[in-house]
Order: sequence, then C-alpha cells, then structure tokens
Amino acid sequence: MSENLTHEHRIPSRRAVVGAAALTVPAVVLAVTSPAHAGSDPGSVTLTFSSTLVRSGEAVNVTIVRKDASGQPLAGQSVTLSGTSGAWQFAARSGTTDANGVFRTQAIATGHADATATATVTATGSGGTATASTTVTFARRVLSVSVSPTSVAPGGKATVTVKVTDNAGKNWAGQSVSASASGGATLAASSGTTSYYGVWTTQITAPAASGSSTITAAYRDSDQNLTATATLTIS
Repeated sequence: MSENLTHEHRIPSRRAVVGAAALTVPAVVLAVTSPAHAGSDPGSVTLTFSSTLVRSGEAVNVTIVRKDASGQPLAGQSVTLSGTSGAWQFAARSGTTDANGVFRTQAIATGHADATATATVTATGSGGTATASTTVTFARRVLSVSVSPTSVAPGGKATVTVKVTDNAGKNWAGQSVSASASGGATLAASSGTTSYYGVWTTQITAPAASGSSTITAAYRDSDQNLTATATLTIS
C-alpha cells in the first residue's frame, strides 16, 4: 500500500514575522513630566497688612499667602520678611507656609507722622522664588475743639470738648492737650488727657458782658504742634 502524502510548507513572509513579533513585545512608553512648578512662572506671593495707615508703635497683623502658577496653595515654602531700616519690628521675620500656603505674624511699626515704610517678603521653595512688597503710612494726629452750646447769656456756662484723632478718624487716647479762652471767659481746667474716646472736656464760663470768646486748644508732641479754635458767642 502506498500513501500519497502531500505536505505543504508555507514559509511566512518577512513582513508577517515582524508583524507577529510586534504583538508579543510589551510596549515601553517614556513619559517626561515637568515638575509642577518648573519653568519661568514661580507663581505668586502676597503680603497684606491689617492696616496700611498705622500709628508709630502700633502692632499690625501680617499675612503672607503663597500660590503656584495655577493659583493653588504652596505649603512648606520658606518666607522671609524685610523692611525699611529701623521701621519694623517683626514678631517673626521668617517661617514656613502652612497647608493653605499661609504664614502669619505681627509687626510693630516705628516712624514719624506722614512718613512711609516699605516691607518686603521673599518666598522660596519648590515653587521657585517670588517677592512682594507693601507700603504703609504713619498716621498723623488731628486736633479739633468744639463748644456746646455755641451761644450763652453773659455769665453763662458751656462745655468745651477737645478731641484727638488720627487722619483715618480713629480716636487717640492718652494724649495731653491744653486749652485757653479769650474775651474774659474762664475755663474750669486748662489741660488734661484724652479719654478712651480721644476726648477731653472742661467747662467755660462766659464774662458778664456780651461779646465773644475764642477757645484755643493745643496739642504738641515730637512730630506735631497742633492748634484748633472754636467760638463762644455771649449775648
């Protein structure tokens, strides 16, 4: 018996072999991720004072906020404060931002009325380096005097009120003031100290004759020499 066996040997083409091999080799993907804060944009830092009109010796709150280029908080960033020489006493000149990208401290400002002082924060860390500055103005005192009522009969009495505020309208307590009166009127007291509300009061007694009296209030310190007047009519 004989068998006629036919074997067909098909040799695959080179293209098929290469194609099949490509399906069996894992693909390796190289992904290069830029650091979140790399590049030329270091994000932002803001420096905020609770008041930009301050009194010499007044403590103000200082808040620093650090964010990346996309506006997200940057925690663990080093911050350093500096300022006009001799103008600032910081409770902490340096520190690290918290989980919300915030660092807080206090500063005591020293300076003369109407002078200005600049403070600067420098923030460094994974976000790069960012700086911000702010300028505050030292408040000046404002003196005023009034009399009530403004008109009295001869020999009548009225109340004189002297007030010391700053140029933001805030009362200034503990300030030494004085007062004088013309035209024969007399004051119960010629000097005193402003109260918590920034006022000092005294009483004026009109002379026996009709006319007027000018009341002059005065305030003086190392920076300022102030006067203010009010008029009492006697009729």
